Amino acid sequence: MPSRAILPPLTKTFVCALALYLLLVSSARVTLADPRAGGPFVGVWTSGPTTTEAAALDDLGVGWARVFVIWSTIEPSDGEFDWAGLDNSMALAAGNGRRSVLAQVRNNPAWAASNRCSVTSDFERERLATFVGTVAARYPSVVWQLYNEMDNTSVAFDSQYDLGGCFGTLGPDGTPSVDGRVQYALAIEAVGAALRAADPGAQLAAGGVASGNFTETKGLFDRAFLPGVLAQLKGDASLDSLDYVAVHFFSSQAGDYVTAGRDLLGRINQLRMASLAAGLSQNEFKPVIADELSYTSGASGISTTDPTDAFNRGQVAYVPKVLTRAAAANVRAALWFLLQDSASGLGSDNAYGLRDRGGAAKPSYAALRYFAGLIGRADQFVATLDLSSQARSLEGYGFTTAAGSSLQIVWNETDPTFAPILYSPACAAAMVTDAVGSPTPFDRASNALLVNTEPRYIFCAAP
Repeated sequence: MPSRAILPPLTKTFVCALALYLLLVSSARVTLADPRAGGPFVGVWTSGPTTTEAAALDDLGVGWARVFVIWSTIEPSDGEFDWAGLDNSMALAAGNGRRSVLAQVRNNPAWAASNRCSVTSDFERERLATFVGTVAARYPSVVWQLYNEMDNTSVAFDSQYDLGGCFGTLGPDGTPSVDGRVQYALAIEAVGAALRAADPGAQLAAGGVASGNFTETKGLFDRAFLPGVLAQLKGDASLDSLDYVAVHFFSSQAGDYVTAGRDLLGRINQLRMASLAAGLSQNEFKPVIADELSYTSGASGISTTDPTDAFNRGQVAYVPKVLTRAAAANVRAALWFLLQDSASGLGSDNAYGLRDRGGAAKPSYAALRYFAGLIGRADQFVATLDLSSQARSLEGYGFTTAAGSSLQIVWNETDPTFAPILYSPACAAAMVTDAVGSPTPFDRASNALLVNTEPRYIFCAAP
């Protein structure tokens, strides 16, 4: 893959000028949670957040929130800024220091780039870097993310669905080419330099890449986009420009990654194997943010709070499954897509939300709140449980609760009938609950429990 020098005309002159300019930019003081390893890792995807959405994030007890940084709205003309909306969104997302913020920069203004979903020249990259440096100086310690699903190869698709990215490129034969991967790597390099000048505490994440609808199956997304970007960054000796990679994953995509592991574990393992194949060493792997996770298995759901609805039952079970797998895969942040079912636009094709379209809580809302109340930090993960001697369909993970007790979350993944779990005295069950916290009967005498596809929380008695 060709190697390009880092910001040929921009490196010293541009960064120094940017640093001087940023001294004149006032800072909107927003207190954020620490996004580093071991900290909060559960989040929820919102559109704002609005005041109502922020109240829900508080109630759920999550440690991450997401903000859209719409460049064309914030800087509609060169050097003219409208901060009011973003100031409010950042403050609500941060929740007075309760949450880390993932801020997605997207939607280029017409004066700065030839299209709204990518940058492809030194001039456009300089404008992008100046903008990101400016917002980073105003909101310190944010994790900044460049575009959304930038592995998309269609500008028209971005325009139609407001996707937020279109760096992917195709060759004459219709297969993905390296050009778009190189252009995105150069954007990472430019923005990374500007971020370091503006706020040494800022971090940079790549946009979330798709886990399906790839070009080889007549889709629009370049499967090799992110590994190609990482290879380009390494060839440019600029891997340090990037702090995180990001993926989107939905339960119906699990079958595409089953050879690498179960569900989200397979997706993360496949990404790491692709990084190795791209020339990175294990020490060069980037931490992963999963900024869109949701349940899409089976028929599309209808928006309802009915706890007996089949889709709702599957969704409530998937919440602890995907979050425990995220913890086991050492995912830095896992954000559920999305807070509320949508009637139109993004997310309207399924009942993704934790609340119905009217804002009423679905069973999955209670499931996420229950999980986050017990396991809010990544460093609470202890181990993947080896249950193979009891039943191959069993899957489970060990945690330490916020109160310091031992907790195991276990389910019977592939068999809808009940399978028994027998516990050693090392985990004599003191209490068992279902996915929303309701007590579940178990045999204390034999220390045994029957489980099916809905996870059970087993609280171990103190030794």
